Amino acid sequence: SKNLTLKQIRGNILKKNSQMLVDVKNKTSVIIDTRRPDAYRKVNIEGSINIPVENFMEDGMFKDVETIRKMLNNKNVDIEGKPITLYSSRGLTASVGFFSLTMAGYDHVSVYDGGIYSWLQNGEETLSQEARDFLSGN
Repeated sequence: SKNLTLKQIRGNILKKNSQMLVDVKNKTSVIIDTRRPDAYRKVNIEGSINIPVENFMEDGMFKDVETIRKMLNNKNVDIEGKPITLYSSRGLTASVGFFSLTMAGYDHVSVYDGGIYSWLQNGEETLSQEARDFLSGN
C-alpha cells in the first residue's frame, strides 16, 4: 500500500477576538473588510481597507491571479508584506476573499471569526468614531 502525504493543517486560518484586538492595537496585520462600501462606511474596524468581495469575482468565477494581485497592489497590500486578515459581516464573504488570496499566492491570510458583529460586541475600545456613533444611534 502507498502512503498518502497530506499538507500540514494550518491552525491560523481563523482569527479569534483576542488575536484581532492585538492585531488592531499593534497594526500587525493588513485588515481587509470584504463587505459592500455602504456597510463599510457605516461601521468598520479602525485601520481596515475596503475591498468588496465582488472585486474578487467576475461572472460568478474568481478573477485570475494577476488581476487579484494587481488589485491588492493598488491598495498597497504587498504579497510579501504583513499578514492579511479578512472580515465581513459574519465571515461568509471573507472566506471567499480568503480563497481568492490564497489562490493568488498570498500565504499569510486569515479570516476574523465572527466578523464585524463580533467586533462590535468585543472590540469596543478600538472602534472607529463612525462605529461608536453607529452604536450610540447618532
